[in-house]
Amino acid sequence: MCKLKLMIIGIIAIALNSCVSVPKFEQYVGFIDYAKITDEYNVFVTEANSVSFEYSPVGSIDVTEISGMKEVPVVSSVPSDTIKSSVKSAKGYSKTKSLYVLATPESAVCFAAKKAKEMGGTGIINLDILFTVQNNRPAYVVSGMVIKRKFK
Repeated sequence: MCKLKLMIIGIIAIALNSCVSVPKFEQYVGFIDYAKITDEYNVFVTEANSVSFEYSPVGSIDVTEISGMKEVPVVSSVPSDTIKSSVKSAKGYSKTKSLYVLATPESAVCFAAKKAKEMGGTGIINLDILFTVQNNRPAYVVSGMVIKRKFK
């Protein structure tokens, strides 16, 4: 009787294991090009909490980027019959359409650099990037201290 129970349990275990697929091993690499951000926004960024030049603090920054639907411009050579808001421009007829945009650490840092520039800053130090989930959607939170470099 005991051997029969073990055999039944073994058959059930084999059946369950054959129905369940095990996810395969994966690896990903993320990279944020701070030099590109510095060149594009003219804002110095570093994860270090100190720098080798003099600066004055402007304030703290904390931005969040959440994945979701976004209206993006679309330009075509012919007007759309389905979209009444098509407008003729030098490049063609423009309209917008909704796309799902995934939040990325690089776009979140770019957004922070843009906002730091608007605050009158020339850099962000002690940069911290945190992945999180908000409203069941992937998101990135970027924080740091906005500074203004002192030139001699």
